[in-house]
Amino acid sequence: MSFKYAQLGADNAVISVSYLAEEVQRDDMILLEESDDVQPLDVYNGDGSWTRPDPIVEPEPGIPTSERIAHLEFAIVALMDTIATLQQGGE
Repeated sequence: MSFKYAQLGADNAVISVSYLAEEVQRDDMILLEESDDVQPLDVYNGDGSWTRPDPIVEPEPGIPTSERIAHLEFAIVALMDTIATLQQGGE
């Protein structure tokens, strides 16, 4: 028998989903059901529920690197805002 776990980072975002041979007791490891659809970057809300961030849209091929970096910076800020809102108990 294996145990499915989500490992959380400091911001409660999933950094990995693992199958382990034994149960573990760690604050950063959340035991999952086999049917739980939890993926890296999902955010654990602390009440057993998960929030999946909106997917990042890939830029069109041929876009200059500076524009790609600007797109990534915008996505990072949006993700940070979402995490801050969730940590404050908002939606």
